[in-house]
Amino acid sequence: MKTPQLVYFYPYQDKSLMKKQKGAQDHVCCVMASNTKEAIDKTKVICKNHGMSYIKIMGMGAGKDEWVNETTPLRELSTGPQNVEVKNRMNLAFL
Repeated sequence: MKTPQLVYFYPYQDKSLMKKQKGAQDHVCCVMASNTKEAIDKTKVICKNHGMSYIKIMGMGAGKDEWVNETTPLRELSTGPQNVEVKNRMNLAFL
């Protein structure tokens, strides 16, 4: 049975995970998956589609059905991960 799972990650530019990707990024995805490996694999695809070269998985968590978005990363706010329309990515640091 598939359940909503949160995958926390950090994007890097190089394979050795030394050079951090510059610019504000969303660092959590919520996907429907039956196990941890499937959730991580789906997150890797989402990250590749959004120009993130390499990611390091920082943790996993239980999600909610309303947080599931298998096309874009989410923003984590005080009420939980939410989809956010961002017009100016430079303002993410102030959210």
